[in-house]
Amino acid sequence: MKDDKNKKPKIHTMILLLAVSFALLTILSYAGSRGAYSTYAKETNLLKEPALSLFFRGLHDGVLPWSGEDERKDPVNEDRAASAFFFQIGEPGEAALAWEESLDEAEETEETEEAGTEEEEAPFEIGQAPDRYFSDALFVGDSRTDGLAMYSSLKQEAEFASKTSLSIYHLFDWRLIHRTPAGQKGERLLTEILAEKQYKKVYLSVGINELGTSLSNYLEAFRKAVETIRSLQPDAVIYVEAIMRVTERKSASDGTINNPNIAERNQALSALAEEEEDFYIDMNEAVCSDGVNLDAGLTNDGVHLKASEYEHWVGFLRSHALIRPEDRGFRVPRRH
Repeated sequence: MKDDKNKKPKIHTMILLLAVSFALLTILSYAGSRGAYSTYAKETNLLKEPALSLFFRGLHDGVLPWSGEDERKDPVNEDRAASAFFFQIGEPGEAALAWEESLDEAEETEETEEAGTEEEEAPFEIGQAPDRYFSDALFVGDSRTDGLAMYSSLKQEAEFASKTSLSIYHLFDWRLIHRTPAGQKGERLLTEILAEKQYKKVYLSVGINELGTSLSNYLEAFRKAVETIRSLQPDAVIYVEAIMRVTERKSASDGTINNPNIAERNQALSALAEEEEDFYIDMNEAVCSDGVNLDAGLTNDGVHLKASEYEHWVGFLRSHALIRPEDRGFRVPRRH
């Protein structure tokens, strides 16, 4: 019994010393959170974790409360802070090393993916066409494209499939005049022409003959036509050309073929091209000096360009060429 009475004061003394030590270290940890332990404090939620953890983490790294202001300049990494908290006691074991290695691998993978994304999303460039740019192009359209084929400088470079009065509704069941730089090849179905060889560019210009028809029917037919062309020409860039405007006099005298109707169709074509991931180009800026009406001096009938004026259209096409990134060393994203 006497021995038990002697032990009680010793136990009380030990508990008191532990409590005092705990309190002292806690005070030192709080004091060091603005100095030697400032980085640890940023990585630790002191409302959820005891401040004493700062002392032990510092002890592990050889940092003491009186070591002075924390001079470490490395940015805080939350994942690495977590690994430091879980594996702070003693030398790092296999679990700690594996954790650190996984963080390194994750960072490397993230950097690689970011670089790959930048490479895949390299933009196309719109600029001046290089020499022979249209040698692998096919222009498809109505009587206006007929004029481009017969009277412009492009007849020496590109191929054409066109016909007077052609509309989007008859694009594949009418026989079109197929012209090449080597000469006219007769009348053929567009599907035959597209299946015969692969082009890099297909320009589609129809719409003036469809102005009296339903806009929704026109757009649906246009969408299906583009999908058919794409299925036969998977590597070609499809250019959706805006409908060329008419003169002010023609527009005012015609209840159907007029510039308000053309503007409505062009706006719908632009939206459709964006939806289908094709490229919409509007050559009207080259032939409408007022931005609204076809210049009267460029036409005899208010609708078609004079033979000598088709170079306005050609000049616009040459200055709005779509330069493929692969031509400049970029990787081109494939359509899925």
